[in-house]
Amino acid sequence: YRLAFLSGPELARDCGVSVSAITRFAQKLGYGGFPELKKALEGQYRKTTTPYEMFQSFAEKRHRKPVAELSLDQDLENLSRMRSGLEPGALQAAVALLARAPRVHLAAIGSAEILVDKLSALLHALEKPVNSLKSCGITRVAEATDFVPGELLVGFSFQRVLKEVPELFRQVKPLGVKTLAVTDSPVNPLALEADLTLVAPVIGTTFGLSLVAPLALVNVLANSLAALHPKKSLKALEKAKQAWEKYPIFCE
Repeated sequence: YRLAFLSGPELARDCGVSVSAITRFAQKLGYGGFPELKKALEGQYRKTTTPYEMFQSFAEKRHRKPVAELSLDQDLENLSRMRSGLEPGALQAAVALLARAPRVHLAAIGSAEILVDKLSALLHALEKPVNSLKSCGITRVAEATDFVPGELLVGFSFQRVLKEVPELFRQVKPLGVKTLAVTDSPVNPLALEADLTLVAPVIGTTFGLSLVAPLALVNVLANSLAALHPKKSLKALEKAKQAWEKYPIFCE
């Protein structure tokens, strides 16, 4: 699976050939160049690979590195790839959508629900109205939700994108709701339905997908939103601090 995510120079180095040889190889296969081939390989990987295949591959091979080192190395690589691929303009546009929206809806199913919980908690701390849509059946729940034009729907789904999340995007668009996808490909079904997409890799090495990069991206969004109005954010945090200090729940 690793080959699908290597850059042209990285693949050339691993194969012991020149970068131009990689380009000619891609063209020989009928692609315009290596970027086009790489996009096709990434798409195929995401469509066919599940945590089962990842762990099966790990279990069948002998690895020189300990599991902890393999896992942490992959998380660091995911973070690095997200950082290098994160377009400042797209991030600024996403933060602007969050800032303008009178209410933010967050949607995910399964393991990605942790991202809804995290961003929901951060937005609540910033006193931003939030509505969470989680678990299977989010499209049916959304039918009973009063969406308002100008509100924002943020959807999280990765690799083999779950049908209900892009379906929810299609459902709210005629209502004037803006949509932001947080996913692992700019061309998967969720990204294609979104007004704006932010990409975070979720490649795992052993058991399951890694949500380290998407969680970091959630922190980036919340921090960027808070930094737009520092005094307002401090005031919200001060209110929360005073509220928590009323209860004897912290260690002395």
